[in-house]
Amino acid sequence: MEDGDYVVKVNHPIFSSNDFRNDYYKYFLYGNLCERKYYEIETDNSNYAIFTFYNQDGETFIPSGDVWFWTKKDISKEKLDESIELLPDEGNIVYKSEINDFISNSSVVSINESKEMNGCYKCINPQKPKKLVDCKIEKVSIEDKEELIDLWIQNGKEWKFDFNREDVEKWIINWINNNNFYAYKKENKIICFATYQVIDNYARVEHAYTRKEYRGNGYMANLIFDMTSIILNNNLIPVLQTDINYESSNKSYQNVGYKLEDILIKTNFEKRYIKSL
Repeated sequence: MEDGDYVVKVNHPIFSSNDFRNDYYKYFLYGNLCERKYYEIETDNSNYAIFTFYNQDGETFIPSGDVWFWTKKDISKEKLDESIELLPDEGNIVYKSEINDFISNSSVVSINESKEMNGCYKCINPQKPKKLVDCKIEKVSIEDKEELIDLWIQNGKEWKFDFNREDVEKWIINWINNNNFYAYKKENKIICFATYQVIDNYARVEHAYTRKEYRGNGYMANLIFDMTSIILNNNLIPVLQTDINYESSNKSYQNVGYKLEDILIKTNFEKRYIKSL
């Protein structure tokens, strides 16, 4: 089992593969996984890599149930057959949409019909939005904390999540302390905001939200454009992950130059031989 702040920094042969390095940020967009320290790798060092993550409980390591299944583009059927046998018995799996048919029809694993479809976007050449707004980007501060808590709780309600205020306060303080938390304001009221997190040489855009009464007016697109320009000026590559079916959000990103690079699927799986026992 390896130990590192991020798996990409671990000295393992798979991380020298150009094919893997071109893809790893897409998996890292899953924030709850990219910060895990403990995992096991099953790989042939060039065509596939399976990361099984663990949580530490004292001196004991317990499988978290989370699995990354990376495959090289245009991987052969022979290598796919070889790799799928190496999956753990069950868990939550993240894999590329291009191998979905193979996994769905596999005799080795059974997957849940309910799937998350997440688009992986990257921006190299930001495009100024057609609809401009009269706002200037600014960093939020600890003085904005209570307003930000209220807005993020409202965001949770819109997604059917009942957030605890104490938990949200911790999240907001952490995002502010990361020093990459930006907003637009009007008359000292926050209209919209977003953050980014640095992972290796990438900047993951996340936690984007616009007040209901200001939506559809181009505020978020302009904020993302301004923040993306800041990211690029810091010699980082802007990336983000979003539900592929969330059209309004995706359109805001596409309108400022974000291009869809890949689609990752997340679902539950189980080895078929377990079901037959």
